[in-house]
Amino acid sequence: MYELENCVYVGGPTIKHPEEDDDPKTKFYRSREHRHRPMGKTPIYDFDEWSRAHYGATFARDMKRKRREEMIREMNERNANDIRIEKAVFVFMFFLGILM
Repeated sequence: MYELENCVYVGGPTIKHPEEDDDPKTKFYRSREHRHRPMGKTPIYDFDEWSRAHYGATFARDMKRKRREEMIREMNERNANDIRIEKAVFVFMFFLGILM
C-alpha cells in the first residue's frame, strides 16, 4: 500500500503520508483520529454502580422471591415423599393385619 520510506511518524503511532496532505477528505478523517476529551470529566462510567443504585431493590426482591420459591418446592417434595412412605407403611400394615 504505502512504502515505508514515504511515511513520516508524527507524534506517536499516527503516520503522516505526504502525498495525501492536500486532499480535503483525508484532512477531515485525520482531524478525527484523536478524540478530544473535555477537561475535568472522566470518560469512564461505572455501570455496575449505576445499576446497583437503580436496580438494587428489584434485584433484592427477585432474590427473596427465588429463595421463597425454592423453599416451597423443597417442602412440596418432602411432603410428597412423606405421603409415599405413609402409603407404603399403610399397605404393609394392612397386609400384615390380614395375614394375622
